[in-house]
Amino acid sequence: ALDGDYTLTLVAAGSGIVDIAGIPLLVNARVSWTLDKTSPAVILATSSPSLTNQSSMVVTVNFSESVSGLSLSDILVTNAVASNLLGSGASYSFTVSPLTDGPVVIEIGPAAAMDAAGNPNTQSNTLSFVSDRSNPAAPTFLLVNDSGVNPSDRITNDGRMIVSGLELLAVWQYSLTGGLLWITGSGTTFVVPDGQYLSGIIRIRQSDAAGNPSFEGFNSASVTVDTVAPVVLFAPIRS
Repeated sequence: ALDGDYTLTLVAAGSGIVDIAGIPLLVNARVSWTLDKTSPAVILATSSPSLTNQSSMVVTVNFSESVSGLSLSDILVTNAVASNLLGSGASYSFTVSPLTDGPVVIEIGPAAAMDAAGNPNTQSNTLSFVSDRSNPAAPTFLLVNDSGVNPSDRITNDGRMIVSGLELLAVWQYSLTGGLLWITGSGTTFVVPDGQYLSGIIRIRQSDAAGNPSFEGFNSASVTVDTVAPVVLFAPIRS
């Protein structure tokens, strides 16, 4: 039989049913029931991105019908702890807290809960994301061309700086004001305008793909950029 509502009716008239005193059945007899052989499905979802630095995130659990019996022990997690199970009927939620950086996997196995007819749920979908809560190292920078008389005197006519130590997909910024104002960089170079920059004035930082910020890197010694050619002036000689 198919799932659905059923009614069985015994029609009194013409049934020939009588009691021991010979009195015939006068009222129809009726019995109704619902047949449900379908297991409830379950879907897990979260608003957290696939790469996250969150210390915990909320996962929602949606069954295709009301169920009972779901407990924290039914939630299968890898590299995380599940807690704070809330909800009833067809809607639940719980919190997942990653243990270490790396992949986190979440699922609910079959028969974790059952509907009113006693049908166990089917296997849920699998949620997976990567936890990254480690701060990246501070990037570093060097003059592309230290053109001064001494090739390591940090006096140059070329203000280009090359950046090292950037993580894949990181967003990086540099400052020429000791960290007061920041400029978003691109590629692996930036240009310093003419001027003298004392130690700590040029700074650089990055945020990794998960949003973790680095410490700041800075120039440990003075840097001078001078792109203006010297001018020779002649003065008349008076005799």
